[in-house]
Amino acid sequence: MGVQEFFHLPVFLFMLVLSRSVVAQYHCDTREVSIFGKMLQKHILKTITGAAFSDVCLRESYRDVRCQSFNYVFTQDKCELSNRTKEARPEDFVPNTERYYFRRDMKRAILGAIPELSADSCKEIKASEGGQAVSGKYWLNFIKPDTPVLAHCDMKTEDSDECNASVSVCDVNADCKNTLGSYRCSCRAGFSGNGRSCKDLDECSASPSFCPINADCENTVGSYRCSCRPGFLGNATTCYRTLNLKTDGRRGRFGTIQTFTVPRTTRYLIKAWGARGGTHSYDYGYLPGTYYGGKGAFIEGKFRLNNGTVLNIVVGQRGGDSVEVKGGNSTKKTAAQLGVSVEDNAGTGGGGGSFVYTADNVLLLAAGGGGGASGGYNGVDGQAGSNGTSSVGKESSQVRNGGTGGQPGECNSNGSNYHGGVGAGWFGQGCARLGTSHGERGGSRAEGWIGGQAGDMNSGNNGGPAPGAVGGFGGGGGGSEDNGASGGGGGYSGGGSGTSWNQAGGGGGSYCNGEDCSGLTGGNSNDNGLVQIIEL
Repeated sequence: MGVQEFFHLPVFLFMLVLSRSVVAQYHCDTREVSIFGKMLQKHILKTITGAAFSDVCLRESYRDVRCQSFNYVFTQDKCELSNRTKEARPEDFVPNTERYYFRRDMKRAILGAIPELSADSCKEIKASEGGQAVSGKYWLNFIKPDTPVLAHCDMKTEDSDECNASVSVCDVNADCKNTLGSYRCSCRAGFSGNGRSCKDLDECSASPSFCPINADCENTVGSYRCSCRPGFLGNATTCYRTLNLKTDGRRGRFGTIQTFTVPRTTRYLIKAWGARGGTHSYDYGYLPGTYYGGKGAFIEGKFRLNNGTVLNIVVGQRGGDSVEVKGGNSTKKTAAQLGVSVEDNAGTGGGGGSFVYTADNVLLLAAGGGGGASGGYNGVDGQAGSNGTSSVGKESSQVRNGGTGGQPGECNSNGSNYHGGVGAGWFGQGCARLGTSHGERGGSRAEGWIGGQAGDMNSGNNGGPAPGAVGGFGGGGGGSEDNGASGGGGGYSGGGSGTSWNQAGGGGGSYCNGEDCSGLTGGNSNDNGLVQIIEL
């Protein structure tokens, strides 16, 4: 036996004894923990020199949570702590006559269980842990460079779900699809790139444009927004040339019949909204409070119009509020300015209807106006149907009917106290009032669609502002002075008006002579009417 062999023998015998001691003390199985003449290379995380194996190497291996195994260089009393086992990296387990290889089994952290011991793959974890490997979340280092990521490992397929990892593997604006052994990133709509990096796509710079003709394009992050230019109406796919005809600041019983000359032969969508009736607000008498005029109706239809056709357009105006002050004193000031109430039984004006018809009086469209409010009662809304409604109020004997078939509201001048003005219809105005204390009937085509006058003391001289409770332009009936009824709304058929106080006006009827007609009772939430012509 040579000198070198003599030196090594005691060490080797000592190692065998020690290995049995370690197994007996820390393991409940019979797995091998030491192998002579072998080493694990490339995974050394710490080297300890000048170490006596029994009291240093073992202790240091248990102190470092990353340690999975170690090599003992018995010729140099040196320990090499590794962060892998030979099972995890069999390709790096090589012969070496100066070393013993030891696998740490007691209190060893499972590979991938902590960020400091992240694994290269789920397959590596399964190889390291063998039959004890279970599916679950592990720390992996291959998903994001230099950053351990917590991801799910399926130990049956040895695949990791990168798409549900704790750190996104794809760009924030990309979708991730898990595949066997890998994953795929794809930028979402509105972005371009390789999926790991996605940049906003400027759709507004594209040719042809993403937006329709007559629209402006606004780029947004991941998308874009199309908005029709002024004078056009539509959505993200089509912008139609649109004409909005309004009251242009006019109010009361007088207005202007506007005209529109059809620029080209094609189909048009025409929409019309009637106007609201007047409001009545008071603080004494029968059911004091604030009561609102009926809302105007909405109606629409499609028409084929020829180039050069001239349309007459009436945009209904809101009915006037009650203004007569309590006591009927002569004044131009409002009740609010005087600190008093409006007369509890004063009437209000009916809202004007909106009309579209040709120069030779062919009616295309009409939207009824709402009735004026009265003490204790809101006015009746303009109707989607063709007939006007009756007034509504406290005494049924004082109720009068609305018009039908394009006629004005029922004549209400017989046996009345102070009646309101009835709403005008397409074919004419109602009966004349008994006197100037009553509300006046609304005017039809022959009268230029003028609204009815208010009763004397409710017209601005006994409480302002003037002109008081007039009917709105578009055939709305005027409201009476105190102790009288409110006006009916103008429309294709006029709204009815009662014969005494606590009688709110009826709503006017609507009409459509086109295709795909539709309407909505009380469909106008605004005060004044509107007509819209859209070229399709």
